[in-house]
Amino acid sequence: MRSSAGTAFDCEIFLQNCIGDYLLFADLQTQSIKDCLEILKFAPTHDIVIGTRLDKKQNFFEKIFSRAFYISLRIFGDFTKCKHNYSDFCVLNRKVIHSLLSTQTQIKLLRLVQFDEAFSKYEYPFTPLAKSPNKSFLQNLNLGIDYITQHSFKLLRIGTILCLLMAFFNFCYGIFVSISFLLKPYIEGGWTSSSLYAVSVNFVIFLMLCILGEYLRVMLLSMRKERLYEVIDEKSNLELYIAEKNVETQK
Repeated sequence: MRSSAGTAFDCEIFLQNCIGDYLLFADLQTQSIKDCLEILKFAPTHDIVIGTRLDKKQNFFEKIFSRAFYISLRIFGDFTKCKHNYSDFCVLNRKVIHSLLSTQTQIKLLRLVQFDEAFSKYEYPFTPLAKSPNKSFLQNLNLGIDYITQHSFKLLRIGTILCLLMAFFNFCYGIFVSISFLLKPYIEGGWTSSSLYAVSVNFVIFLMLCILGEYLRVMLLSMRKERLYEVIDEKSNLELYIAEKNVETQK
């Protein structure tokens, strides 16, 4: 399953138009028919069956960048459940598909999806037939930034903490300027007033950015918990690439 539009397009199309009890995502250039049949055997007993690559067929530098990519996702995002050997080769049942459509947006890589812990998951080990298509450094960087900003608010919290620290630093520097004016008689004229003016402006700006960042984080958290729509009707259709979706939603 590969197209010029990318994996995200394929995931959305198949998730929204799935008509069966199970949905298998596979790329026959990297997964064999035998692995596809074997992974389907675990579908009736598990909600999610995800393929774990025994060999990612990467060189030394690619392995380092891959590990660094997943470590960054764990540090700056809520991707503690993701493993570096996960792949997009997986089987999802109808219950998981409904959950993804109602809770997830802009699914670009299935191996990075944070599935609900209530779903039973099985990790199917396999060896890819070939190496996955390489992405440039900028593409991987954009992908990591998109996932961190869309699925986690840690960067926003880090930004508010930095703003609070800068506000505190300016406050301390303002105290230093005031004490210097009182204790040191030989100070260049205008230095105290200009320094206090700059410190006051910076203190107010950084403090307001910190407050706005925290309010924005609370608003985004509350919006994430609420569904933007609910499924009111579902139809079956054998055509996948259609304008009308099988799942009808209401805002």
